[in-house]
Amino acid sequence: MIHVRPRTPDDLPVLGEVLAAQAVESAYPIRWPWSGPIEEFIVRRGEEQAWTAVLADEPDRPVGHVSVVGVVDDVDDGIASGWMAATGAPCEQLACISVLFVDRTLRGEGIGAALLDTATAWIQGEGRIPVLDVVSFHEDVIDLYRRRGWSEVGVAEPPWLPEATLVLMVLQTAGEPATPPGTMEP
Repeated sequence: MIHVRPRTPDDLPVLGEVLAAQAVESAYPIRWPWSGPIEEFIVRRGEEQAWTAVLADEPDRPVGHVSVVGVVDDVDDGIASGWMAATGAPCEQLACISVLFVDRTLRGEGIGAALLDTATAWIQGEGRIPVLDVVSFHEDVIDLYRRRGWSEVGVAEPPWLPEATLVLMVLQTAGEPATPPGTMEP
């Protein structure tokens, strides 16, 4: 059984190990090894909430992570402006799913889904719109999000990530028209 709970500072060392163990296979993060303290990758600037998943028989061992960060339009990288153009909402009404990863030995067990559902429910409970970005070459991840109701709304080519293009996605809610991919300028 999977239990999702708020992340604590004590979780960070184990989460760093979980992230490192899956990084080469998943190419997440795409820059690996990470150039600084791994905790700085996991705990993001602007983080509003964060959770870890544990298994019922090992409640003290984190096996996955997700966080929610606020969306700010303080850098001209096309990310926030892309989401705002696609949704018609200001930054304050958006919240970004971030740093979602799962222990590679437990993939397919529903851990990622439980974490994503928890973060999404929190965002929607706050009356905000869930958004996220995915590196474009992670096609299987993009397909997974599509199957879960997310729509591609544009791309961004941030100067701080010259090795990749980001696919911008928004969770569609019932009754909301899906924005066709490519309708927004990068």
